[in-house]
Amino acid sequence: MNTLTLKVPSNLEAALARMADVEHLSKSEVVRRAVVAYVG
Repeated sequence: MNTLTLKVPSNLEAALARMADVEHLSKSEVVRRAVVAYVG
């Protein structure tokens, strides 16, 4: 798997961390799923 680095505002990172915690996933997995849903 490739690595992608991006910068996000602190409020977005906090929301991402909360979602990852609630879903018992890593932040990377939450972002992967969001990208797949958006890009296809």
